[in-house]
This record gives sequence, structure tokens and C-alpha cells, in this order.
Amino acid sequence: MLGTTEMAPRAVNAGATANGSEVPMTDEAYPSGYCECGCGRITNIYQGKPRRYIHGHQRRKPGPDYEITAAGCWQWIRTVDPSGYGVLSINARRHLAHRHYYEQQVGPIPEGLVIDHLCRNTRCVNPAHLEAVTTRENILRGVGWSGTHARKTHCPAGHPLEGDNLSAYHLRKGQRKCLACHAARQRERRAA
Repeated sequence: MLGTTEMAPRAVNAGATANGSEVPMTDEAYPSGYCECGCGRITNIYQGKPRRYIHGHQRRKPGPDYEITAAGCWQWIRTVDPSGYGVLSINARRHLAHRHYYEQQVGPIPEGLVIDHLCRNTRCVNPAHLEAVTTRENILRGVGWSGTHARKTHCPAGHPLEGDNLSAYHLRKGQRKCLACHAARQRERRAA
């Protein structure tokens, strides 16, 4: 202890701190030499002055990182990257918020899998709305060009996109071509 005085915490903003302690927070500054995270421990001295925090402790953030929407999404309310995904910093390294919450609640993400938002909300960090899937599955479930066309079962003319109605050449290239429509276009071209 510093001298004979003991810090008597005055509960104003009680709650868990970033390091997991349950010491009440106060509105007033902590006496010099005590960790400001709320744990009440004495800090080290650096360049003749006491440090503000013990290594690994940090300031308690005022409130949650997300808010719950009517759809049940845990909407990330902090930093968002240009693609709309929540971002957080852990030990000065950038992490995607939905991946962090998934790993915290469900477990590690298996090798070769990515996290898919089942709710289609990129800012959602609710583990119940997240699923680990392959990149291909994630793309095919999406609303982009690949996913939209992969879900089609019939061509614009109404012919089924399956079996003998598909071109084997285009299937090898990962495409689908309706042979009935192709034959109709060829007949029109020859007739003209």
C-alpha cells in the first residue's frame, strides 16, 4: 500500500471492468498509484510517475458494444469497416466483431470455413445468426450475382435448367446454358 491510507471506493458506476474485476467505479480520479480500471491494485512506477493502468488492464468502456434490434440481431454500434462489418481492436490488432463474438460464444472457427450471416445484416454479432460455412456456400447463399444465378431453376423462357437441357461445355466452365433457348435462337438466325 502507498503510505497508510487505503482507498475506499465510492460506488457510483458499479460494474465489471475490462479485466473482469467487480470493484465499483467512482466519478472521481483514483489516487495516484492505483490502477484506474477499477481493480484497486497499485500500479508500477514508470519514469518517476505511477502508471495509470496495470499491464493488461484497461479503462472500462461505458456500455455494451451492440444493441438488440426487433429482428433479434445484436447490431454492432462501434467502429464499422467500409464493407459494413463491425471492427474491434484487441491487443492493438484489428478483428472482425462477428468472428470474435462467434469464437467467444460457439468456439473456434474450423480451418477453411468462414462465418455467414444468416440474417444478412453485416453488423450483426449474434452467434445465433452466424454459421461457419465454406466460402462457396457463403457466396451461393448471398445476394450477389453468383448466388442469385445459382438459385435459378428455370431460364427466362421457363425451360428447366437441369439434365439434358444444359450444355456440357458450359457446365465444365461453371456456367449453365439452356439448350432449348440456344436451339430456338439458332433456328431464328438461320431463318433470317
